Amino acid sequence: MSNKIKISIISIIGVVLLVLGLIFISIPKTQLTLTIAPLKATIQVDSGGKTVVNNSSNFSITPGTHKITVSQDGFTQYETTISIKNGETQELLVALTPNTSAAQQLLNNPTAQAIVQRFGGKKLNAGVSELDKNYPILKDLPIEARLYRIYPCTSLKYPNDVTKIAVCVDSNIDTASLKPYIEQEITSRGYTVADYEIIYTSDVGG
Repeated sequence: MSNKIKISIISIIGVVLLVLGLIFISIPKTQLTLTIAPLKATIQVDSGGKTVVNNSSNFSITPGTHKITVSQDGFTQYETTISIKNGETQELLVALTPNTSAAQQLLNNPTAQAIVQRFGGKKLNAGVSELDKNYPILKDLPIEARLYRIYPCTSLKYPNDVTKIAVCVDSNIDTASLKPYIEQEITSRGYTVADYEIIYTSDVGG
């Protein structure tokens, strides 16, 4: 075999290896680690097909922003939006809400219960973060003074919405006469009174 032929073969092999390498690099190495309850469910990415998956399994996904839908018969489906980069691995933590006694039975095992508790804690933390964002005055409450106390309390406008709160004012004197001082107390800390639901009461300590 002549050197010219050998060089040609080596060149071809080199090109093939280069192409294979580029293909390998371009393949998204992006995946979700599934932590789900019930332990078997269906996952859908954007408007694509549905795939049956198991807890603790990995699910390949293309990089980018996606709407993820997790569902199972007898449960309320769950939707969330994620953003994931190429080469990244994210945990998808989901505990579906059962709508039937049969569905509840699928959660009656230690693994599923642990996931339910983790997911509940995550939602609670998210709710707290949302409150802190929407009600920045929370970081300064309660405010204790000689004649009054200002503290967060349940909203009267939205009593069933846990993402809504009010600012309560307790005093042992006529709260109407205290109103200018209360508003000054709030504005002096950089907050706008109109942004909050202010509730005046007459019982010290709430």
